[in-house]
Amino acid sequence: MATRGRKPQPPQLSPELGGGAPDKPATIAADPVASALWDALVSDLAAARVIAPSDAPILAALCSAYSRFVKAREILAASEWVSVNERTGAVKAHPLLGVEAGAAGEIKTYASELGLSPTARARITKIEDAAKAKTLDELLA
Repeated sequence: MATRGRKPQPPQLSPELGGGAPDKPATIAADPVASALWDALVSDLAAARVIAPSDAPILAALCSAYSRFVKAREILAASEWVSVNERTGAVKAHPLLGVEAGAAGEIKTYASELGLSPTARARITKIEDAAKAKTLDELLA
């Protein structure tokens, strides 16, 4: 059962969290679309000091979902989105529309987990801000 209400605030990021960039998995390196996204995201997240090697699985899932989304879009761009059964006249949507929609949902979920949406970024406290804060009231402000 899903949790109701707003997402809880993430725990305070500690200076140890920015432990460096995770290594790119071979499956991501073999896919040019996923690999390019991995490189861009790791660069941005490492510069912001909000990524650790333990983030590799969710980052890999995001890059794989994005690659699936792009590939589905490319095929759909060159295809009819619906087909009509000659015998029955039934209209059927292209199966890749479901793949595209599923990948888009996964991208949204994984991106939120990594703080890559405006809403998710607003919930993240930067490491430098946490180090400067002196009291609990300042941390919670």
